[in-house]
Amino acid sequence: MRRLASRLPMAAAALLFATCASVAQAENDRLNTLLRVASALAGAGAGLQEDFEAPAVPGLTTYRAGQVLRTRSNSWQVESGSVDVLNTRARSEVTAYDGTQLVDLAGSPGPGVMITKFATRVGQTYALTLHYARNSGLGRTPARASVDVLGDRGSVRLHADLVHEPARLAFGAQQRYAGTFVADSARTTLRLTALNGGNAGLTVDGISIATATAEQVAAGSTTQGAMASGGSAAPTGTPTAAAAANASAHENRAAFMVRCKRETIAAYAGAARQAESICSSKWDMVTATAAVADALLSATPAAGARFDVPTARKSLPNVRWRARPAQGQVASGLLSGGEAGNVEFGLTTAPAPGAAVSWEGGQGELIPFELQEALKVRGATLTMIGCLDYGAAEGGRVYRVNAPGKAPFALSIYFRSAAVASQSSSFGASTDVGTRLPTLASLRSDGSEWQASCPQ
Repeated sequence: MRRLASRLPMAAAALLFATCASVAQAENDRLNTLLRVASALAGAGAGLQEDFEAPAVPGLTTYRAGQVLRTRSNSWQVESGSVDVLNTRARSEVTAYDGTQLVDLAGSPGPGVMITKFATRVGQTYALTLHYARNSGLGRTPARASVDVLGDRGSVRLHADLVHEPARLAFGAQQRYAGTFVADSARTTLRLTALNGGNAGLTVDGISIATATAEQVAAGSTTQGAMASGGSAAPTGTPTAAAAANASAHENRAAFMVRCKRETIAAYAGAARQAESICSSKWDMVTATAAVADALLSATPAAGARFDVPTARKSLPNVRWRARPAQGQVASGLLSGGEAGNVEFGLTTAPAPGAAVSWEGGQGELIPFELQEALKVRGATLTMIGCLDYGAAEGGRVYRVNAPGKAPFALSIYFRSAAVASQSSSFGASTDVGTRLPTLASLRSDGSEWQASCPQ
């Protein structure tokens, strides 16, 4: 386990050792919009606007980790990987929403992560608008990226996963994301994260943040086609209360079987005959994982809230807390109510806030958990950040998880399956609800061979 755990994000590794030993506007309309935004910003003394028209680039300029892209009014720090600024007069693989320049978040190479900070007023509601498209170099691969607005001590004020689908949209079909958030500090951070590797990804342009109108607050977070040919994309970002309530309903066995068989056959064309049996076995494992999945979600703070140990403990009545927590944890105990039994559970505040579970099986005993599917059954969306395997029996997975009503978090999973009867199996999972979720680039920073997806 130490071999793989040493390759996991620092916070995840620490947690595991402690518990286990997301009609293009006419030119005048766009300019008028930018002027209105600028006027609003000047009056409010807060927010930002960005069109990436300065500094002018002849074709493509790459900004790498540690470098700063200084535009007319903002400074964008590249946190990891790289991003490309492109000029559409010389580069035909991209289109701009406003003017001729834009940013491809998957630089040369990506994925890239960039942030900028801007002034806000505590308690004020702001509206974020961002336009995005796809670099044609992706071919038939969807362009993906996530948007985060971070407040005091990194609290997540807004999160959205953006997808530009080639099956529905031409590569240059501009889409508009709109979301609102309430500021909790005088300085707020906007973070854009590419979820594609390589040299082509999701492109961004025409970003504005300004005091929200009553209509924007009522609309919540939406994603709509900015070009008539683009159509509408599925709503993303922070769900409304009604949407969260609907999504919180658990998927029952019948619904799970339909989804599971469809996904299994899509992934393995020759598995049609076995899909029923495969998914039936998975459902049994989902059932066995119920207590683990519920406990990890219960310990995760609500969207916009901070992680608080006393609150987390109160939300976990199925944990028999010990008088003295395990080393490196602020609280630990035995999780009851699960079919697998012998599941250790812990809470931590350093190196990152979160929770962890660990399980050790007896000789020849197989891992009984299917945590990813158990979370999906509970309405969560999992986006893989990295996959690392040591053969067929041992590996690690890192996901970004968005669950209804919860702050986004990183989920790190470790497993070692017994290959023969004389060996034992191990399973561990940890959550990180901190402000800086891992990226594929950060996972690879120690030289390890994390991949963006797992081999089929």
